[in-house]
Order: sequence, then structure tokens, then C-alpha cells
Amino acid sequence: PFSTNGFKDKQKSLFTWKVFNEYCTNTDTVSVTFFKAPVVAIAGTAQALVKDNYILQGNNPSYGKGRWNVVQGGSKIENDTNPNSEVKQLSFGENILKWTISNGICPISSDIITITYSDFNIPSGFSPNGDNKNDFFEIRGIESYPGTQLKVFNRWGMMVYSSSDYQNQWDGDGLSDDTYYYELKIVGSKEKHGYILLKRK
Repeated sequence: PFSTNGFKDKQKSLFTWKVFNEYCTNTDTVSVTFFKAPVVAIAGTAQALVKDNYILQGNNPSYGKGRWNVVQGGSKIENDTNPNSEVKQLSFGENILKWTISNGICPISSDIITITYSDFNIPSGFSPNGDNKNDFFEIRGIESYPGTQLKVFNRWGMMVYSSSDYQNQWDGDGLSDDTYYYELKIVGSKEKHGYILLKRK
């Protein structure tokens, strides 16, 4: 029996068939290439992100080759043969990418990863009246990005609140009911700004 344990991903061998009798001999040679079956592809665990880029976590094949493909979404893979390539420009909603490992004529192995991209959910207002409902300016997803800076300004352009590592703790203390302007600088993402209504009643 032939064993594939002694080579990396493929091996070519020559086999000779000989026919002979007491008067003559005839031979023919055939070349046979043996391939190892590819390892099981692993694309990584599903992700829910609030930024439009991600470092993929596919497994590195010990032999054969791997390739990423976009199944769903408009994302851009920087290097589709790198298991840890960066993917950029994720589409809003679900992005599905497939990691496929192949080796010669052997059956391929594939796995998919679903990356759900949703922007920060920044509320348009909050009501810090002590009823334990909507008492803070809460931004969904902010807890995943330490170092996010928040600045809040009143209608005259004076800064009334700032934080260099915002963790949804602003309760509007000391401020009157009004509309305020905020600037949010997110590590690794684009800056966001807009208006927030503070209303206690």
C-alpha cells in the first residue's frame, strides 16, 4: 500500500508495467500524482461589529492552499489567500465570507463566517429624571471601544461635558432641558457628531 505520510502536500511517482516471455520484454511507465486531502477549513466565529473592518481568523492550512470569497455583502478582502487578511468596507447588515482550503484534485473543505455590521446606535434624546428609564446618554456598542472621546456643547458653543473614555455615564447633571451638540471620536472608526435632546419631563 502507498502512504502519503512522507511528503508535504503531493508526490509524483512512476510505475512501470513489464510484460515478458522467454523471447522478448515490453514495458510501459505511468506517472501518478498523490495528493493529501486538505485539512478541515475553519473560518472563525460569527462577529457583530460597529466598525466596517475586521481581521479574519481563518485557519492556516499545513498543506494545500486557502482562499477567501465574499458570499454576501460588498466587503473588500485585502489578500484573499491570507487566512488572517483584513476585510474592509463591510456592508450594513450581514456579510458572509467563505474560507476554502483545497489541494489538487482532492475534495475541497469550506467554512463560512457571518459578520454583522451595524453602526453605533446613538439616541436622539434621553430623560434623566431618576425613573431608571433612559436616565443616561447610552450609545449601544460603545463598551467595545475603550478610549472613545465624547464632548458635549450647549447652543452657544460652550463645552458642558467631556470624557476621554466614555462608558455611557453622562446623565446631564447640572444642565437645563435643551438640545445639545455632541462630538464622538471613536478609536479605529470615523468621528460622529449630532444633536441630543435632554428632557426630564
